[in-house]
Amino acid sequence: SREALYQRYEEWSESIHPEDLQSAGESFAEIAENGGGEYREYRIVRPGGEIRWVSDKGFAIYDEDGNVSRIAGVAEDITERKQMEVELLNAKEAAEEALEIISSSISYASHIQQAILPDNNLFTSWFSDHFIVWEPRDVVGGDIYWSVPWNDGLLLALGDCTGHGVPGACMTLITTADRTSTRLTSSH
Repeated sequence: SREALYQRYEEWSESIHPEDLQSAGESFAEIAENGGGEYREYRIVRPGGEIRWVSDKGFAIYDEDGNVSRIAGVAEDITERKQMEVELLNAKEAAEEALEIISSSISYASHIQQAILPDNNLFTSWFSDHFIVWEPRDVVGGDIYWSVPWNDGLLLALGDCTGHGVPGACMTLITTADRTSTRLTSSH
């Protein structure tokens, strides 16, 4: 309590969490040396064992000779804020982990999508002059081209599946699987 602190200084230092005692003591010494005024944060252990976070701002009080006679200050319980900071940090780390997993999966999906595209050698064997521009808007995309020798010619399909990114790429894979299935069925 405030009254106990006035009567016995050790009450303050004994309440500080053991892991924060050294830094709190150092900052207390700085207040005595330069007058204080900076905010600091540390944990205290309440008489029942409950740990609370405190933010305080201490000031040196000088006597008429200019010596520090005592230190006064204002303290605020910031336990809830500290708990929210931890929760926010945990949520950020979980979101970053999820983003890494999703990004990795999308990158892998890009490799799969590129693997289903026809080999350029097929076009070279059929056309003396050709070019291909395939640039998905995202890492993966809904646009697709597909070709297969068909009887005495070449069947060429250009598709623009609904959607962009992952939904469009899923549509592309579905239509490619469907075309492959149709081709295999038609050839028998």
